Amino acid sequence: MPGSVAAQSVGGSSVRSASRPYRTVNRNADIDETLFGTAHNKTARREDEKEILIVGKDTVTVRKKYDRRGPQAPKQDAVVIAASELNRLRDSARMLTKEEEIEQRRRAEEEYDDRVEKSNARKEKIRQMEEERKKNAMLADGTGKDGRAQKNSVLERAKQMLDEDMDDVKHMNQMMLYSKVVTIRDAQIQEKRNVQSEREEEERHLDAMMEIERLKALKMYEVREHERLASQRSGAKVIIEQIKDRQTQRMKEEEHRDQERSFVLKQIEALKSEEVQQVVQKKLASERLMQE
Repeated sequence: MPGSVAAQSVGGSSVRSASRPYRTVNRNADIDETLFGTAHNKTARREDEKEILIVGKDTVTVRKKYDRRGPQAPKQDAVVIAASELNRLRDSARMLTKEEEIEQRRRAEEEYDDRVEKSNARKEKIRQMEEERKKNAMLADGTGKDGRAQKNSVLERAKQMLDEDMDDVKHMNQMMLYSKVVTIRDAQIQEKRNVQSEREEEERHLDAMMEIERLKALKMYEVREHERLASQRSGAKVIIEQIKDRQTQRMKEEEHRDQERSFVLKQIEALKSEEVQQVVQKKLASERLMQE
């Protein structure tokens, strides 16, 4: 396990440091050299070594060794440490890995949740016991009252039986019963009407909401169609403008070609006339030569 490896590495380093004497690196450092032990205090440390005796399962007894120098040696008191405390000190002194820290945190959370759950269970049990006690107290207080109430109810029932023997009382009871039935029936009818009215109101509200959503959708479609048509018209205008520009450019190019053509023709005519003049001059020159 990672914990055991860490413990072995720490233990190994402590063994190596104990077997090798400390070497002073800087004598001007502000460090107490006695913290690392010397040849003199090794003997004193061996004399002050403690012997650990495990007593039972839950306690550990730590005692100083018996001093053989004589009865003048001061008496040493025994130190008792619980085994759980010793294990806790060892665990806290050991370097934990990331997994062990997560596991330790998880165990602590589980223990806390367990304590909270037990505390809530105890509170619930105490509350139930208190309710049971109050209920028993009320039953104990009402025992005498129940006897008197039962006697009174018997007398009242006998009186009612005597009264019901008369026709007027029976008719009155029938009318009262009919009145109760009619009242209950009217209340039920009114309740049904209220439910129906609420349902119809809710349906009208839903219909109105659906109509509003439908009108919103139509408006949105109209806006989109208008934007599409506007975009098409704008695109058509752009295309028409492009066609006009191309036609204008083509006409300009035709005019330029016509101008170039006429210029070339003029140049050709000029060359021809110049050649004719040269031929005439040559002919005249040859005639003058012939005459001479």
